[in-house]
Amino acid sequence: MELDRRIAALGALGSQLIKQGGVPDAVALKAKVLNPWFTVENVQKATTEIAKAYLDQKKLTAWLSTYTTAGKESSKRVGLLLAGNIPLVGFHDVLCTYVAGHKAMIKASERDQILLEYVLTLLREYDEQSQVQFQFVERLADYEAVIATGSDSSGRYFRKYFGAVPNIIRMNRNGIAVIYNDTTEEGLENLGRDIFAYFGMGCRNVSKLYLEKGFDIQRIFAAIEKHRDIIHHHKYKNNYDYNFALYLLNKDDFLTNDFLVMRENADIGSRIAALHYSYFEDYSALHSELQEHKEEIQCVISDRPVDGFKVFDFGEAQQPALSDYADGVDTLEFLLEL
Repeated sequence: MELDRRIAALGALGSQLIKQGGVPDAVALKAKVLNPWFTVENVQKATTEIAKAYLDQKKLTAWLSTYTTAGKESSKRVGLLLAGNIPLVGFHDVLCTYVAGHKAMIKASERDQILLEYVLTLLREYDEQSQVQFQFVERLADYEAVIATGSDSSGRYFRKYFGAVPNIIRMNRNGIAVIYNDTTEEGLENLGRDIFAYFGMGCRNVSKLYLEKGFDIQRIFAAIEKHRDIIHHHKYKNNYDYNFALYLLNKDDFLTNDFLVMRENADIGSRIAALHYSYFEDYSALHSELQEHKEEIQCVISDRPVDGFKVFDFGEAQQPALSDYADGVDTLEFLLEL
Protein backbone atom coordinates (compact mmCIF):
# COMPACT_ATOMS: atom_id res chain seq x y z
CA MET A 1 0.00 0.00 0.00
CA GLU A 2 1.05 3.59 -0.62
CA LEU A 3 0.40 4.45 3.02
CA ASP A 4 2.62 1.62 4.27
CA ARG A 5 5.43 2.88 2.05
CA ARG A 6 5.10 6.38 3.44
CA ILE A 7 5.03 5.18 7.05
CA ALA A 8 8.16 3.12 6.49
CA ALA A 9 9.90 6.07 4.84
CA LEU A 10 8.98 8.42 7.66
CA GLY A 11 10.21 5.92 10.22
CA ALA A 12 13.53 5.62 8.39
CA LEU A 13 13.77 9.41 8.20
CA GLY A 14 13.20 9.70 11.93
CA SER A 15 15.83 7.08 12.72
CA GLN A 16 18.37 8.88 10.55
CA LEU A 17 17.69 12.28 12.12
CA ILE A 18 18.09 10.83 15.60
CA LYS A 19 21.24 8.98 14.60
CA GLN A 20 22.90 12.14 13.29
CA GLY A 21 21.65 14.31 16.16
CA GLY A 22 19.42 16.45 13.97
CA VAL A 23 20.51 18.18 10.78
CA PRO A 24 24.17 18.56 9.70
CA ASP A 25 25.93 21.39 11.51
CA ALA A 26 26.41 23.25 8.24
CA VAL A 27 22.63 23.31 7.71
CA ALA A 28 21.99 24.40 11.30
CA LEU A 29 24.56 27.18 11.00
CA LYS A 30 23.04 28.43 7.76
CA ALA A 31 19.61 28.44 9.39
CA LYS A 32 21.08 30.52 12.23
CA VAL A 33 22.53 33.02 9.76
CA LEU A 34 19.16 33.40 8.05
CA ASN A 35 17.32 33.64 11.36
CA PRO A 36 19.33 34.64 14.46
CA TRP A 37 16.58 33.24 16.72
CA PHE A 38 17.46 29.77 15.39
CA THR A 39 20.43 28.85 17.53
CA VAL A 40 22.19 25.64 16.56
CA GLU A 41 21.10 24.11 19.87
CA ASN A 42 17.44 24.96 19.23
CA VAL A 43 17.57 23.71 15.63
CA GLN A 44 18.96 20.34 16.72
CA LYS A 45 16.55 20.16 19.65
CA ALA A 46 13.52 20.80 17.44
CA THR A 47 14.66 18.34 14.79
CA THR A 48 15.37 15.46 17.16
CA GLU A 49 12.14 16.01 19.11
CA ILE A 50 10.15 15.97 15.87
CA ALA A 51 11.91 12.74 14.92
CA LYS A 52 11.02 11.12 18.24
CA ALA A 53 7.42 12.35 18.45
CA TYR A 54 6.32 12.34 14.79
CA LEU A 55 8.67 10.00 12.91
CA ASP A 56 8.47 6.82 14.94
CA GLN A 57 6.96 4.03 12.85
CA LYS A 58 4.94 2.53 15.72
CA LYS A 59 3.54 5.93 16.71
CA LEU A 60 2.65 6.71 13.11
CA THR A 61 0.89 3.38 12.65
CA ALA A 62 -1.10 3.79 15.87
CA TRP A 63 -2.06 7.36 14.98
CA LEU A 64 -3.21 6.52 11.47
CA SER A 65 -5.12 3.43 12.59
CA THR A 66 -7.74 5.68 14.18
CA TYR A 67 -8.74 7.09 10.77
CA THR A 68 -10.97 4.82 8.70
CA THR A 69 -10.14 6.63 5.45
CA ALA A 70 -6.35 6.64 5.93
CA GLY A 71 -4.76 4.99 2.90
CA LYS A 72 -7.57 5.92 0.55
CA GLU A 73 -5.88 7.81 -2.28
CA SER A 74 -7.44 11.06 -3.48
CA SER A 75 -4.66 13.46 -4.42
CA LYS A 76 -5.40 17.18 -4.17
CA ARG A 77 -3.19 20.26 -4.43
CA VAL A 78 -2.97 21.63 -0.90
CA GLY A 79 -1.43 25.03 -0.29
CA LEU A 80 0.54 25.23 2.95
CA LEU A 81 1.33 28.73 4.21
CA LEU A 82 3.76 28.04 7.03
CA ALA A 83 4.96 30.11 9.96
CA GLY A 84 8.65 30.48 10.84
CA ASN A 85 8.70 31.40 14.52
CA ILE A 86 10.48 28.24 15.71
CA PRO A 87 12.50 25.63 13.77
CA LEU A 88 10.38 23.32 11.57
CA VAL A 89 7.19 24.68 13.11
CA GLY A 90 5.18 23.78 9.98
CA PHE A 91 6.44 20.22 9.68
CA HIS A 92 3.30 18.63 11.12
CA ASP A 93 1.17 20.15 8.34
CA VAL A 94 3.63 18.83 5.75
CA LEU A 95 3.58 15.40 7.38
CA CYS A 96 -0.22 15.24 7.42
CA THR A 97 -0.40 16.25 3.76
CA TYR A 98 2.15 13.59 2.84
CA VAL A 99 0.46 10.69 4.63
CA ALA A 100 -2.93 11.78 3.25
CA GLY A 101 -1.51 11.36 -0.28
CA HIS A 102 -1.90 14.96 -1.38
CA LYS A 103 0.57 17.27 -3.10
CA ALA A 104 1.87 19.97 -0.78
CA MET A 105 2.46 23.36 -2.37
CA ILE A 106 4.64 24.88 0.32
CA LYS A 107 4.94 28.61 0.89
CA ALA A 108 7.51 28.41 3.65
CA SER A 109 8.71 31.25 5.79
CA GLU A 110 12.09 32.40 4.48
CA ARG A 111 13.25 32.17 8.09
CA ASP A 112 12.71 28.40 8.19
CA GLN A 113 12.75 27.06 4.62
CA ILE A 114 16.30 25.69 4.62
CA LEU A 115 15.51 23.23 7.42
CA LEU A 116 12.36 21.94 5.77
CA GLU A 117 14.13 21.61 2.43
CA TYR A 118 16.85 19.52 4.05
CA VAL A 119 14.40 17.18 5.81
CA LEU A 120 12.29 16.63 2.69
CA THR A 121 15.40 16.03 0.58
CA LEU A 122 16.49 13.40 3.10
CA LEU A 123 13.02 11.81 2.93
CA ARG A 124 13.50 11.19 -0.80
CA GLU A 125 16.32 8.77 0.06
CA TYR A 126 13.69 6.51 1.64
CA ASP A 127 10.80 7.27 -0.71
CA GLU A 128 11.76 8.43 -4.20
CA GLN A 129 8.13 9.02 -5.06
CA SER A 130 7.83 11.63 -2.32
CA GLN A 131 9.46 14.24 -4.57
CA VAL A 132 6.24 14.63 -6.55
CA GLN A 133 4.31 15.38 -3.35
CA PHE A 134 6.29 18.48 -2.37
CA GLN A 135 6.77 21.75 -4.21
CA PHE A 136 8.15 24.95 -2.71
CA VAL A 137 6.46 28.00 -4.22
CA GLU A 138 6.88 31.75 -3.98
CA ARG A 139 3.15 32.31 -4.21
CA LEU A 140 0.20 29.99 -3.67
CA ALA A 141 -1.84 29.41 -6.83
CA ASP A 142 -3.97 26.64 -8.35
CA TYR A 143 -4.65 25.12 -4.95
CA GLU A 144 -7.70 23.04 -4.07
CA ALA A 145 -7.40 23.48 -0.29
CA VAL A 146 -5.29 25.63 2.03
CA ILE A 147 -3.82 25.43 5.50
CA ALA A 148 -2.49 28.84 6.55
CA THR A 149 -0.89 30.02 9.76
CA GLY A 150 -0.40 33.66 10.68
CA SER A 151 -1.17 36.48 13.07
CA ASP A 152 -4.66 37.64 14.01
CA SER A 153 -4.55 40.37 11.36
CA SER A 154 -3.21 38.14 8.58
CA GLY A 155 -5.58 35.37 9.62
CA ARG A 156 -8.61 37.58 8.99
CA TYR A 157 -7.20 38.36 5.55
CA PHE A 158 -6.56 34.66 4.87
CA ARG A 159 -10.14 33.78 5.70
CA LYS A 160 -11.36 36.12 2.98
CA TYR A 161 -8.64 35.33 0.45
CA PHE A 162 -8.87 31.53 0.77
CA GLY A 163 -12.57 31.41 1.56
CA ALA A 164 -13.52 29.83 -1.78
CA VAL A 165 -11.75 26.53 -1.01
CA PRO A 166 -11.70 24.20 2.00
CA ASN A 167 -9.30 25.70 4.51
CA ILE A 168 -7.83 25.73 7.98
CA ILE A 169 -6.81 29.22 9.10
CA ARG A 170 -4.80 29.57 12.29
CA MET A 171 -4.25 32.79 14.22
CA ASN A 172 -2.49 33.81 17.43
CA ARG A 173 -2.70 31.40 20.35
CA ASN A 174 -0.59 30.88 23.44
CA GLY A 175 0.08 28.41 26.19
CA ILE A 176 -1.10 29.05 29.74
CA ALA A 177 -0.14 27.44 33.05
CA VAL A 178 -2.43 26.82 36.02
CA ILE A 179 -0.47 26.78 39.27
CA TYR A 180 -1.73 25.87 42.73
CA ASN A 181 -0.29 26.60 46.14
CA ASP A 182 0.76 22.96 46.47
CA THR A 183 2.42 22.76 43.03
CA THR A 184 5.84 21.24 43.63
CA GLU A 185 9.17 22.96 43.15
CA GLU A 186 10.03 20.33 40.53
CA GLY A 187 6.90 21.27 38.61
CA LEU A 188 7.80 24.95 38.73
CA GLU A 189 11.35 24.22 37.56
CA ASN A 190 9.95 22.26 34.61
CA LEU A 191 7.65 25.20 33.88
CA GLY A 192 10.79 27.14 32.99
CA ARG A 193 11.12 25.04 29.83
CA ASP A 194 7.54 25.88 28.88
CA ILE A 195 8.30 29.58 29.20
CA PHE A 196 11.78 29.82 27.69
CA ALA A 197 12.05 27.02 25.10
CA TYR A 198 12.79 28.60 21.71
CA PHE A 199 12.92 31.97 23.49
CA GLY A 200 9.18 31.77 24.17
CA MET A 201 8.30 32.32 20.51
CA GLY A 202 6.12 29.24 19.96
CA CYS A 203 2.34 29.25 20.14
CA ARG A 204 2.62 26.51 22.78
CA ASN A 205 5.00 28.48 25.00
CA VAL A 206 3.47 29.66 28.26
CA SER A 207 2.75 33.38 28.15
CA LYS A 208 0.26 33.60 31.03
CA LEU A 209 0.18 32.13 34.54
CA TYR A 210 -3.01 31.54 36.49
CA LEU A 211 -1.99 31.43 40.15
CA GLU A 212 -4.13 30.19 43.02
CA LYS A 213 -4.84 33.01 45.48
CA GLY A 214 -2.10 33.13 48.08
CA PHE A 215 0.60 31.71 45.82
CA ASP A 216 4.02 33.24 46.48
CA ILE A 217 5.15 34.51 43.08
CA GLN A 218 8.76 34.61 44.25
CA ARG A 219 8.67 30.81 43.92
CA ILE A 220 8.48 31.31 40.16
CA PHE A 221 11.59 33.46 40.10
CA ALA A 222 13.52 30.93 42.20
CA ALA A 223 12.43 28.03 39.98
CA ILE A 224 13.44 29.65 36.68
CA GLU A 225 16.83 30.92 37.79
CA LYS A 226 18.60 28.21 35.77
CA HIS A 227 17.42 29.95 32.56
CA ARG A 228 19.25 33.20 33.36
CA ASP A 229 21.75 32.74 30.51
CA ILE A 230 18.96 33.38 28.00
CA ILE A 231 19.60 37.11 28.48
CA HIS A 232 22.93 36.73 26.68
CA HIS A 233 21.14 36.21 23.37
CA HIS A 234 21.17 39.68 21.84
CA LYS A 235 17.70 39.58 20.29
CA TYR A 236 16.12 38.28 23.49
CA LYS A 237 17.94 40.97 25.50
CA ASN A 238 16.68 43.65 23.12
CA ASN A 239 13.13 42.49 23.82
CA TYR A 240 13.72 42.40 27.56
CA ASP A 241 15.18 45.91 27.53
CA TYR A 242 12.23 47.20 25.51
CA ASN A 243 9.69 45.71 27.91
CA PHE A 244 11.54 47.03 30.94
CA ALA A 245 11.76 50.55 29.51
CA LEU A 246 8.15 50.55 28.35
CA TYR A 247 6.78 49.50 31.73
CA LEU A 248 8.93 52.10 33.47
CA LEU A 249 7.75 54.87 31.15
CA ASN A 250 4.13 53.82 31.57
CA LYS A 251 4.63 53.59 35.35
CA ASP A 252 3.24 50.06 35.28
CA ASP A 253 3.65 47.78 38.28
CA PHE A 254 5.88 44.86 37.37
CA LEU A 255 8.40 42.38 38.72
CA THR A 256 11.71 41.37 37.20
CA ASN A 257 14.73 39.18 37.83
CA ASP A 258 16.84 40.87 35.13
CA PHE A 259 15.94 38.39 32.37
CA LEU A 260 12.11 38.22 32.55
CA VAL A 261 9.47 40.87 33.22
CA MET A 262 6.32 39.70 34.99
CA ARG A 263 3.19 41.80 35.17
CA GLU A 264 -0.29 41.16 36.53
CA ASN A 265 -2.45 41.43 33.42
CA ALA A 266 -5.68 39.86 32.17
CA ASP A 267 -4.37 39.28 28.63
CA ILE A 268 -3.33 35.77 27.53
CA GLY A 269 -0.64 36.87 25.10
CA SER A 270 2.54 38.56 26.29
CA ARG A 271 5.63 39.91 24.57
CA ILE A 272 8.90 38.00 24.23
CA ALA A 273 10.82 38.22 27.55
CA ALA A 274 7.59 39.11 29.38
CA LEU A 275 5.04 37.01 31.24
CA HIS A 276 1.53 37.85 32.42
CA TYR A 277 -0.14 36.46 35.53
CA SER A 278 -3.50 36.56 37.28
CA TYR A 279 -4.84 35.08 40.52
CA PHE A 280 -7.93 32.88 40.89
CA GLU A 281 -9.86 32.14 44.07
CA ASP A 282 -11.50 28.83 43.18
CA TYR A 283 -11.75 26.34 40.34
CA SER A 284 -15.19 27.55 39.24
CA ALA A 285 -13.92 31.08 38.67
CA LEU A 286 -10.83 29.76 36.91
CA HIS A 287 -12.88 27.54 34.61
CA SER A 288 -15.19 30.40 33.63
CA GLU A 289 -12.17 32.60 32.86
CA LEU A 290 -10.53 29.97 30.68
CA GLN A 291 -13.74 29.28 28.78
CA GLU A 292 -13.98 32.98 27.92
CA HIS A 293 -10.48 32.87 26.43
CA LYS A 294 -10.66 29.40 24.90
CA GLU A 295 -10.02 30.66 21.35
CA GLU A 296 -6.77 32.27 22.51
CA ILE A 297 -5.37 29.18 24.27
CA GLN A 298 -3.21 26.65 22.43
CA CYS A 299 -2.43 24.40 25.39
CA VAL A 300 -2.82 24.23 29.16
CA ILE A 301 0.03 23.27 31.46
CA SER A 302 -0.79 22.09 34.98
CA ASP A 303 -0.51 19.25 37.48
CA ARG A 304 -4.26 18.59 37.59
CA PRO A 305 -7.16 18.45 35.11
CA VAL A 306 -8.99 21.44 33.66
CA ASP A 307 -12.41 20.65 32.22
CA GLY A 308 -12.67 21.24 28.48
CA PHE A 309 -8.92 21.24 27.84
CA LYS A 310 -6.23 18.66 27.28
CA VAL A 311 -3.70 19.34 30.02
CA PHE A 312 0.04 18.79 29.63
CA ASP A 313 2.36 18.30 32.56
CA PHE A 314 4.90 20.96 33.46
CA GLY A 315 7.80 20.91 31.00
CA GLU A 316 5.78 19.34 28.16
CA ALA A 317 4.42 22.40 26.35
CA GLN A 318 6.79 21.92 23.42
CA GLN A 319 6.34 18.14 23.26
CA PRO A 320 3.10 17.64 21.32
CA ALA A 321 2.17 14.19 20.03
CA LEU A 322 0.97 13.44 16.50
CA SER A 323 -2.66 13.87 17.57
CA ASP A 324 -2.10 17.20 19.36
CA TYR A 325 -3.38 19.39 16.54
CA ALA A 326 -2.85 23.14 16.47
CA ASP A 327 -5.96 25.08 17.56
CA GLY A 328 -7.64 21.73 18.29
CA VAL A 329 -8.54 21.28 14.60
CA ASP A 330 -7.87 17.77 13.28
CA THR A 331 -5.59 18.53 10.34
CA LEU A 332 -5.41 14.95 9.10
CA GLU A 333 -9.17 14.46 9.16
CA PHE A 334 -9.56 17.67 7.16
CA LEU A 335 -7.09 16.40 4.54
CA LEU A 336 -8.55 12.91 4.35
CA GLU A 337 -12.02 14.31 3.68
CA LEU A 338 -10.95 16.46 0.71
